[in-house]
Amino acid sequence: MGKTPRTLLLSGSIALLCAIATWSQSSMELRLKQGQRTAVRGANLTITAVKVRDLTSAGCEGGPRGCPDQVDLTVVSGKKLPGSSVTLYVAHTRLQGEQGINTKTVSGYEITLMAIEEGTAILSVQKSAGPVETPQKKLP
Repeated sequence: MGKTPRTLLLSGSIALLCAIATWSQSSMELRLKQGQRTAVRGANLTITAVKVRDLTSAGCEGGPRGCPDQVDLTVVSGKKLPGSSVTLYVAHTRLQGEQGINTKTVSGYEITLMAIEEGTAILSVQKSAGPVETPQKKLP
């Protein structure tokens, strides 16, 4: 017996909902203005937007590489102080994205600057699939 269009639609909808649920569990979107701090649920991270530089919204035209829009973050893992200082830039071109100017791995989590809109940094935080960055030890 074949499936009816209604059965196909229902099973397709369930598959889509499962994909959305999986995606939302593996990645979290954050929106931070300068000076704002937030705890990342389930990650034991606290992220503070120390400085948000939004030159594009201020009228910068930027040429072929875009404006150097950036966010300076402090990322604290657990209660380990001081936190890690991270600077991320908006990737305006494919090459910039490939160079990873908008992504950094901290304490096993990949933090990506998706965009800056009207002074608000839009970040994606997800568990890193790659190696965890570890601080370099000082040699005597």
